[in-house]
Amino acid sequence: MNGVEILSSKPIYEVEAYCWLIAVFAGVGLLIGLIVAIVNWIDFGFDSDYIWTIIGCTITGVFIGFLGSVISEHETDTVDYIEYKVTVSEDINFTEFMDKYEVLDQEGKIYIVRERE
Repeated sequence: MNGVEILSSKPIYEVEAYCWLIAVFAGVGLLIGLIVAIVNWIDFGFDSDYIWTIIGCTITGVFIGFLGSVISEHETDTVDYIEYKVTVSEDINFTEFMDKYEVLDQEGKIYIVRERE
């Protein structure tokens, strides 16, 4: 497009994430909390402190699940889109520019864009 100067381009790769790990670890944390509470109820009788044990184990399970899903994220070899750093001259029609490009960020007079599909 006339009036748009491309300064640099960078491929952005697709990311695979196993978000189901959060649910699995949260479920495991809840299950461990319930088992600990049931064992304590059988051995020592009911005490309100065991509810905090269940909550603590569940929160720990969710945290470990979140941590596991963050660690399991990785880039694939598939390019999702190309990110361009461009400058735009003042005589360009900004409506046409916005129809062709999606603005992701702006650093002063430099726009970080990607082509619209």
